[in-house]
Amino acid sequence: MSNKITDSAFKSMSKYSLPAGSGVVVAFSGGPDSLCLLEVLAGLVSSGRLELKLSACHVDHCLRPCSGSDAEFARRHAESLGVGFALRCEDVGEAAAREGRCIEDAARQVRYRLLEEAARSAGARFVATGHNLDDQAETVLMRILRGTGIAGLSGIKPLRPILPGSGITLLRPLLDVSRAQILSYLKGRDLSYLTDETNADTSYLRNRVRAHLLPLLEEHYSPAVRASLARMAQSAHGASELLEAEIDKAYAAALVGNSDNSVTLSLTRLGTAGGYSLYGIVKRAFESLGLAGVLTAARFTPIAHAVREGRTSGRLTPGAGASVEFQDDRLLVTRLSFPGPPSEWEVELQVPGVTQVEQLNAAVFAEIVDRRDFDLEAFRESKSSLEEALDAHAAGTALVVRSLRPGERFAPLGLDGTKKVSDFLIDLKVPLRQKGREAVVCAGGRIAWLLGRRLDGRFAVTENSGRVLLLSLALREGV
Repeated sequence: MSNKITDSAFKSMSKYSLPAGSGVVVAFSGGPDSLCLLEVLAGLVSSGRLELKLSACHVDHCLRPCSGSDAEFARRHAESLGVGFALRCEDVGEAAAREGRCIEDAARQVRYRLLEEAARSAGARFVATGHNLDDQAETVLMRILRGTGIAGLSGIKPLRPILPGSGITLLRPLLDVSRAQILSYLKGRDLSYLTDETNADTSYLRNRVRAHLLPLLEEHYSPAVRASLARMAQSAHGASELLEAEIDKAYAAALVGNSDNSVTLSLTRLGTAGGYSLYGIVKRAFESLGLAGVLTAARFTPIAHAVREGRTSGRLTPGAGASVEFQDDRLLVTRLSFPGPPSEWEVELQVPGVTQVEQLNAAVFAEIVDRRDFDLEAFRESKSSLEEALDAHAAGTALVVRSLRPGERFAPLGLDGTKKVSDFLIDLKVPLRQKGREAVVCAGGRIAWLLGRRLDGRFAVTENSGRVLLLSLALREGV
């Protein structure tokens, strides 16, 4: 069994084509998966099969009373292998509350950020994690349950940037190795490992899939369901890469011109594109304008119908922040901006209800829903830039929408502390002419939402929220 794991990891690492002497930081929690990975890679290095500068990093999330002893266990084991060790600590509970994320999501974000920092400190370009075949099967099944396309079916990628735009690459050398093989490997070497008791908490979807759904499928439908799901992910990954490459070519061929706020595509080219390719091309246009996530399948349908019908005039508004206009043989995708005057203005919002805001040439819709009936993750994946969810208790009902005022500060979701709105807009490279037209939603005298840009983290929906305030803007035609 051990040879199979070692050979599988070696095969994976060989596929990555890492330059000789590359620095690789192993994400080392001390659990069975990461311990197996560290042992296997250390063995491959010591035997000369791999030429790497190996080190380990333990991230302490400060969520468990025993986290200090876990870190010490990880340190001792790394040192016993002659592997350099780094410890990174951050209170994930505080990060989750600050950023309005669930604990699981916040832990993942913090972990990858700290691992990236550790890699940079070590002069390494790669971080390796112990994700295995079972993790892959669980991920694919979870995405199927939530609804996904071929990219989602690809599951956990064997190779990707650790964070968007990062120069540090994440590696998963054990994706072809099952959890049973890992446990057998450790047992055969009499290696002890840490156990995370939160893995038994079935309030998390992944743990429910692991503890209940997959065993049910194995018992009553297919004993090899985990391997089958992992093979499907591998096939989907290859198909997704091919499709993405084809869409890149098709987008380049259809592109007529672009600017900061608009993209022009050839309707002739779009008319000959297949369904998935057409969606991919138009989606690329939206993404290039900073409108990622706006073009859902439902919003794309009327655009596809209009293209197939050969429409040469007219306008659609798929999501409040975008316009799609047909002009002879051109499809113009435009990011809509706020046309409010530079003078100060303020409008009270009806909560719940609909408020006409003439200064924005828009209507603001406000709705309050029970947190138990609200899927925050699905909302974040599909919402447009002009839709937002707030903690109803934190926001209250005495809200106003108004013009931005000089010197104002807010606490952007995902960032530490407060920041001047003007500095935040500079970081986003918002044109100077646009800044005078920015608008905000305020609650209790504080900015709760910089419209179309970012929520204030103090108003974010959390697991402890009782009710959710949904706000959305509908811009009128002609804006």
